[in-house]
Amino acid sequence: MSHTPGPWAAHEGWPSDVWHVDMPGRTYSIGVSRADSDEDMAVEEVQANARLIACAPEMLDALRLAADALDLAQAQVDSENDRYNLCKRLVAVKRVIAKAEGSE
Repeated sequence: MSHTPGPWAAHEGWPSDVWHVDMPGRTYSIGVSRADSDEDMAVEEVQANARLIACAPEMLDALRLAADALDLAQAQVDSENDRYNLCKRLVAVKRVIAKAEGSE
């Protein structure tokens, strides 16, 4: 299964402790539990999570471009140490891509 294509957007809802992530054809609401002891911190966390979720399709596209760039750079460096370091970064980026695509 693939994700809903972007762009996605995050915006504050009502009451102010609810944020919405709008995707083509649907909206998800993210809220704060009334049991949270530090409600101000919880609202900030909800806002941050909503923004992160909303930019997920763009981040996935950027990671795919980064993986391509790292792969290309790895083939063009002379130093074994540089190739090793680029390889480690490429593996990390590909691991996140696989996780996002549900194939990890």
